Amino acid sequence: MPSLATILRALTLTLTFLAAPCKAVGITSYANMFFEPSDVINSTWFENSQWAQEMAISWTRKLALNGPWSVTNKTVMAKSGDVHDYLSYAVYYWPNCTSVGNTTALTSEEVWDECPYYRRDGVFNPDIHVVEDNEAMANLTDSVYLAAMAYIGTGDSAYSQHINDAMHTFFVNNATRMNPSIDYSQVIRGPGTQGGRRQGVLDMRGLAKAVSGVLVLRELEAPEWTDETDQGFVQWATDMVTWLETDDLALAEKAASNNHGTFYYNQLCALYALLGENDKAISALNEFYNSTFPGQINANGDQPLETARTRPYHYRAYNLAALTTNARIGDYVGLSPSGWNRTTTSGATMFDALKFAMAQNASTTNEDAEINQLNPTIAAVASKFGDPDGAYAAFLKASDPYYPGQPYFALNAGVSDSGIRQGLLRTTYGAVPAQPTKGSSWGYKRHERSRRRL
Repeated sequence: MPSLATILRALTLTLTFLAAPCKAVGITSYANMFFEPSDVINSTWFENSQWAQEMAISWTRKLALNGPWSVTNKTVMAKSGDVHDYLSYAVYYWPNCTSVGNTTALTSEEVWDECPYYRRDGVFNPDIHVVEDNEAMANLTDSVYLAAMAYIGTGDSAYSQHINDAMHTFFVNNATRMNPSIDYSQVIRGPGTQGGRRQGVLDMRGLAKAVSGVLVLRELEAPEWTDETDQGFVQWATDMVTWLETDDLALAEKAASNNHGTFYYNQLCALYALLGENDKAISALNEFYNSTFPGQINANGDQPLETARTRPYHYRAYNLAALTTNARIGDYVGLSPSGWNRTTTSGATMFDALKFAMAQNASTTNEDAEINQLNPTIAAVASKFGDPDGAYAAFLKASDPYYPGQPYFALNAGVSDSGIRQGLLRTTYGAVPAQPTKGSSWGYKRHERSRRRL
């Protein structure tokens, strides 16, 4: 039986993969993901994954309490002065005001503009959240894919309406839309122009999640997903692709050899998939596997560029999540040979990287709280290639005693539930906190279409 500490951690930990925390307590924001409409539409596995569906519904409703989101909600602007410009601050940079020469206390704005900032790798500066565009993007993209799952599971039009309204607000409405560029992302504050950095392109990684949800609504021809929103988002995506293909910041991020480069292709190829430009997605993925990927994994499965960081357990899982997303997009667009089986210069595959990562002790680098960051990737690999020795299921159960209740479980057909079922939790683990359920408390009836606020 898992320890009490493990159980409590699995129940209460909200994982965040950089500095984009969800305001809704208890929601896990996976590093990234992409799924095809066929993974959820007319899928017996998805239909039977009731516990995971219920969690997706619960998370959607929690997130929706803070939406719809917009970059225009901020009160601190980028140096452009345009409220529509996405803005975020470099997460590991801290001010050093000893050289400023002030005789009175500095205001926050004076600190941001006058004090030089220096890097403390792995140490988050909490005042980056004075601007919440990063959080808005994370919450938006999480809510879209989760609401798509909820819509499939319930048939309730409130979820498809939520997707339409959230996407229209963030990408289409002229009053609230984000400009299709990331010229002021991961800004290092202090003296100077305070322009964006190539690392800021990473902030858009969640577009793969949003595209997954939109593809589901398109496939179902959901009436709540309007032509205006679809066409507006297509135009935004077209412009964003142009920025990703041509801007100096974007091209520098594309050339990054670590997880930054992997995530660059996540968002670019997801947008290609949205636009129906599968040939371009295939070309871009081949470029990734022939240029960036070959140097990422050693023969023993180590990812040296991620291991070198101050939080190696996290960053190995992080890049693996991006590799999984690229492989799944590749499956959707018809990439051959499959991204799953591509090899690095050393002859290693992402499976070797996963095996190595699973064998590491998170405690060695004080990363116990990060233990289940590997789980969505493990589930995806087990679904795709099986788990003949049960190693994947054993890891999932040990790191998260309730993993069949995670939304990713419903997206990965065939993954073992290790005998963990919602109705057996009390007999398995003893008294447990109440689990989210559909029913009288929310008034849902499966496949009954209705229009109401979430």
